[in-house]
Amino acid sequence: SEMCIRDRDHPYKKTCPKCKSGYVIDIVYGLPGPGTFDGPDEVELGGCVIQRDNPHLICKTCGYRWDRHDGG
Repeated sequence: SEMCIRDRDHPYKKTCPKCKSGYVIDIVYGLPGPGTFDGPDEVELGGCVIQRDNPHLICKTCGYRWDRHDGG
């Protein structure tokens, strides 16, 4: 079983609200398991502590982190 939380099916724009870059990737939390890094998408590891208010996205251009539900 995969212990890493990875939300992929939510519609949101992958544009940084701070610098407007399109180089935005998902942040995944929990213990990475088999399949975490499979596929073409780059991900950022967010650590093992999973909290409700953890940011879900990171801009690889400026480093800004935010939650997809914050309007970003």
